[in-house]
Amino acid sequence: MEQKEINAVFDRIYRRYDIMNHLFSLGIDYRWRAAAAESVVKGKPGRLRILDAGTGTGDMLLSIKRTANRRGVHVELYGIDPNKKMLRIAKEKLARKMILAQLSVGDAQRMPYGNSSFDVVSSAFVLRNIIDLDAFFSEAYRVLKKNGSAVFIDMALPDEKPLRLFFSGYMKIIEYSGRALGRGSYEWLSHSIKHFDKKNLLKVAKKHGFKDIRIKELATGISFMITCRK
Repeated sequence: MEQKEINAVFDRIYRRYDIMNHLFSLGIDYRWRAAAAESVVKGKPGRLRILDAGTGTGDMLLSIKRTANRRGVHVELYGIDPNKKMLRIAKEKLARKMILAQLSVGDAQRMPYGNSSFDVVSSAFVLRNIIDLDAFFSEAYRVLKKNGSAVFIDMALPDEKPLRLFFSGYMKIIEYSGRALGRGSYEWLSHSIKHFDKKNLLKVAKKHGFKDIRIKELATGISFMITCRK
């Protein structure tokens, strides 16, 4: 699929996006975001400028803010996403929690921010929906300050064969259910998980200058977190 076609998928599912995340994650996507938020905040100085790339409906920003509050870290939050409808939901969520964040419509492959603008760049369930990962990692590196860090989580089939077989079957069930409901968007999201090469991310991150690159499987094995530093 082309990037504009992928973006159009989210135009169709924006109201159901959070529910679909719960379905694909077996209901524990909030735990994965919490793990990523810990990596975003833990061991950092008392004031952080954070960009959530592909922020969608804002759940990653909410998780970061909760973690920062618990750890006594002041955060200045930014979010960028190409989908206006999803950003509208994010604004509503953040407003209900009285959380300030600067949200912008834009492309994470061409970020509208200056060089060395942020202490951390995060993303949740974005990488497999980006066609040009080279552009994304290049931009993430550019907007990070020196020694700034990147924390990305996403989904791909687990390495262990039993879990891989289980989730392959689970994805098919979701695809068939989506077809029955006339919602082909489920097929794309399932396809993107089944065919995403998470190990390639290590090569792409290294190519664009990142160091201390690590990848870690999260609970259930279908999700992973990649961390790296400028």
